[in-house]
Amino acid sequence: MIDYIIIIATMLILYFVVVRNKPAPQSDWETLPDFERYKKNKKLKDQTNKAVCIHCGSNSITQKQLQDKTENPKQTKFYHSCDQCRVILWRSER
Repeated sequence: MIDYIIIIATMLILYFVVVRNKPAPQSDWETLPDFERYKKNKKLKDQTNKAVCIHCGSNSITQKQLQDKTENPKQTKFYHSCDQCRVILWRSER
């Protein structure tokens, strides 16, 4: 009987150590680079010194608010996307 209790206690300890202590997964917004990381790219600026899309070279970039209410309850998170190729380039927060 004591063997079963030891096995169950060991399984519970392993469960709490391995399964419950995992860090929370990052959201899609959190995986985007912030502007500081994005601007380290060599193709970042055009002749007018504005930020450009690293995929197509367009300088038409739009800031859009993250619409997810659970991830953005204070409405302070934004993402920036290229108007020409529609690629999301970086994130920002106010």
